[in-house]
Amino acid sequence: TAYMEVVATRYNTATGEYYTVTTNIPCSGNYGKNYYKFDVENIPAAQLNDELTMTIHVNDADGKEYVGEAITYSAAARAHKYVEDAKGAALEKTMINLLRYAGAFQSYFGYNTANLASARITDADNAAYPVTEVVLPSDSPATITLNGATVTNTQKSLNIEGIVGIANSFKLPSGADVNEYRLNVSYNDKSVDIAGSEWVYRNTTYGYKTVFDQFAAAQMRVRALFAVYQGDAQVSDAFYFSIADYVATAHTAAANGNANAQKLLPAFDAMLNYGDAAAAYFGTN
Repeated sequence: TAYMEVVATRYNTATGEYYTVTTNIPCSGNYGKNYYKFDVENIPAAQLNDELTMTIHVNDADGKEYVGEAITYSAAARAHKYVEDAKGAALEKTMINLLRYAGAFQSYFGYNTANLASARITDADNAAYPVTEVVLPSDSPATITLNGATVTNTQKSLNIEGIVGIANSFKLPSGADVNEYRLNVSYNDKSVDIAGSEWVYRNTTYGYKTVFDQFAAAQMRVRALFAVYQGDAQVSDAFYFSIADYVATAHTAAANGNANAQKLLPAFDAMLNYGDAAAAYFGTN
């Protein structure tokens, strides 16, 4: 058996102090006697510049443990290494925009701002890949009305605490059992259900909150179709929505004087520019 011990150095925004979190990650692939693969996934944007100390542990058939050399670096450092190694314009642009996105979210949250991921970007990087004005969706997402719908969508937003995802809130009929419901999310020939047991109750105004955070970076403009079902019966309007659509609503709110939206825009714009660069490199499927 094999696993990788990952010691992450995190930052406490309340105290300004650093602390460590240790996680053991199982092997995700064995490609030969001496080659193991481990995936460190779902790192929030604001934590991409956090140092990770990684040590591989392998046990042989007799139970003897072998411990590898500890290696320390951050996801942000690895991203800029692609630029340093001149891995091609499309990938380099994606990595530069990733660092801008990470730094912008650090600034928004006040997270370890003395060590911004974006500080890794050099003058030469900025000259080669300058910041571009964000392109917002040119149309509004459609809603398909269901006659007799008993569940109402009360809010569309983004969950940015951790992995970015689309957050929707739904109000159920009085006395309804949330466990009887599911939110179906479909896009790019994929279909994902979020069971009612995973919904989080907010209050009587908004009802229950759901979060869909399975979009890849390259899919920020992909409009998924959301609809609530009770068993096999659809019980809400179906509506399309994307991460980019929410960024557009934030721009409207900021223009109307919403202070929090104004504060968020640099992070949202950097996020969407990163998504566009990723889509150009990886494709949107």
